Parts: sequence; C-alpha cells; structure tokens
Amino acid sequence: MKLENLAIGLIAAGLRKKEFSAEEVVIAYLEAISKRDREIHSYLFVADAPAREAARAGPRWLGFPWR
Repeated sequence: MKLENLAIGLIAAGLRKKEFSAEEVVIAYLEAISKRDREIHSYLFVADAPAREAARAGPRWLGFPWR
C-alpha cells in the first residue's frame, strides 16, 4: 500500500485505527515529491524539516483527536 496514493478519508481512517502514523504519511509524501519533482519541477520549495516535526508532534497538534 502506497500511503501517498490513498484518499484523505482512508488516511484519516488509517490514522484513527493506528495502521500507520502521521509521520509515515508525511515521509511517504516527501519521498514521492523528491522522486517526481526532479522531472516535473512542480514545487518551488518543500519544507521537509517542519513537515517532519509537525508529523512527529502528532495529529493532536493539528487539532485532531486521534493518535
């Protein structure tokens, strides 16, 4: 299962069920961006470190009740 290909509803459900962590989702997206953006140049800037920090802080930091 590629996390970056899941619909947001499935990501939310997976987080609630603890099938994967927010950090795993962020890492999957950052890796996908890193691989694809070399060819398509769609991002001017990727805030890699802040994204990882926010994911480590967990969904409660974002206002979601699960973790």
